Formats: sequence, structure tokens, C-alpha cells
Amino acid sequence: MTGVDTKGGEWRTYWSGRAQSGDQATFVSPKIERDAELAAFWETKLKSVSTDEDILDLACGTGIVVRHALRLGFSQVYGLDISPAAIGLMRKESPAGRGIVGSAHELPLRDESLGFVGSQFGFEYAGVEKTLAEIARILKPSGVFVALVHKKGGAIAVECDASRQDAEAFHATDFVEKAMRVFEVAAALERNQATRADFDEATLELRPAQGKLSQLASAGHKFAAHVLSGAGQMFQRRQNYALEDILGWLSDVSSENLAHRDRMTGMLEAALSAEEAQDSFTQMAGLGLQVPALRPLRLGPDNEEVAWILEGRKPAV
Repeated sequence: MTGVDTKGGEWRTYWSGRAQSGDQATFVSPKIERDAELAAFWETKLKSVSTDEDILDLACGTGIVVRHALRLGFSQVYGLDISPAAIGLMRKESPAGRGIVGSAHELPLRDESLGFVGSQFGFEYAGVEKTLAEIARILKPSGVFVALVHKKGGAIAVECDASRQDAEAFHATDFVEKAMRVFEVAAALERNQATRADFDEATLELRPAQGKLSQLASAGHKFAAHVLSGAGQMFQRRQNYALEDILGWLSDVSSENLAHRDRMTGMLEAALSAEEAQDSFTQMAGLGLQVPALRPLRLGPDNEEVAWILEGRKPAV
């Protein structure tokens, strides 16, 4: 995600991890990206625009709005994100989409050139004030802007907080660091470059971390269970793996977990309160856009509030 100008580093790390990961248990496909109700929401919004118009998915990540626009017959569809890895994933998902690596604060697009700008959980990370001014600049007369943004205290924010806590709990076990040490000493022992006492010491240091990870796995922490199982299998079959591959896998596990934690933290920090969302509407009106009343997006069987719907239309000439 995307479009982060003030915290671009953590998002580049996150999207790089998603681009490179083939690991089934890393954080690769958030279910919100495939939600049928959200697809219906975007279909309704996009059908209000002619398919001849150029479309931009702002802070696009994997290109959710890009996918919906292409599916509905739009041909000039762009995805913009600050992360090159995110654009790579977008192009992989939607080869017909046109990727742009760039900042939402200085959109590399002409004045009044787009008929629709959409963003699903991305635009708010870039800083609302600067980004809205750029959106107003590039919209054509009668052009439409629609963004779903995280709602402070909403259902997605609650899930993000739980996921952040899971990632922090995994990191706090110190399992990866201790496991890497065991693998290193085991390899050295097999080369007669370490003693059995060295191995026993490394194993003893691993046990508390392994116990913490086992507790997390038993409590339903799927990532902990996956890493515990994977590390165990690699240790049992370590003769079949190069040491650098084992250490690389463990290092990637740790990096991906921390990137996910940072992403969840970023989501929580970017979420807008009702007052902040209303301020965005006030700013859009000040930029000459026509805005409806602020309302939340509700999803699921419990009709939970999950996001704010920010939207505006540039008046026709």
C-alpha cells in the first residue's frame, strides 16, 4: 500500500516482500482485496463513468480498482504507487493496466486529464491535504473521485490491531534469531568446527523461544505454526538444504513479519476519525468539488462499518 510519501520505506519493504514471497503463510493476499461486496461497490461507482474515460487507481498496491475497471471495459487504466514492487504486482495481476511509479503529492499527469480517480485503502497514507489538491487538478470537468479510507475504530481497524499484535508477539519470541544460531552451530559441528557442547548450548538457548512459539501456535497463530513446522522439517532434513538457504528462509520470515507489523501500524495511524473525514470533505469543497454527505461503508452479515466513503465530482463547465 501504498502511496506513502512520509513513510515510503516501510511500504516499499512490504510490497517487495509480497513480490518476492512464494511462502504460503506469509502475508500475501489480504482477503479484503477479493471481497465481493467491495467489488460490487466499485462496479456501481465505475458504471457512472463512460468507459471512454481515463481511469487512475491512486496508491494502487496490487491494483484493485485497476482490476475492476478493466473488467468493466475501460481501456485506459492507470495504477500509481510509490513502490516499484507494488507496480510490479499490479502489472502481474492486470497486464493491461498501465503502471506509474510516483508520489501522490506530485502526480505525473496533465491537468484535467482523468474522468475517474479511485483508491481503496491507499490515498489516506499519502497525506490527505496535498493529495486532494492533486486529485482536483487532474480531474476533468464532471470527473469523479472516490476513495475508501480506513475508519478509526471500524471493523477493519480492529482486525488490523489484532494482526499487529500477532506480528509483535511472533517477533517477541526471538525464535528466528535463536533458530539461526542452532543451524549455524549444527553445520559447524558437522565440519568439525564446533563442539557438541557448543551445539547443546545453542539448543538450550533456543528452547524458551521455541516454547513461546509453540504457545502461539497452540493458540491459533497460523504464522507461528507454519514457521515452527517449517523450521522443524528443515532441521530434520538439513543435509538436503544449503545452510545459506535455511538462514535466508528464516531471515525472510522475520523481515516479512516485521514489514507486516509496520503495515498494520501504518493502517491504524492512517485511519480517519469522523472529524478528520469531514475535514477532507470540507477541503474538497474548497477545491471546487461537489461532495455528498459523509457516510461509512458497511459490509458483511453484521453490516459493520469498515471504512469512510470519500467522494467528490468536479462540476461540468
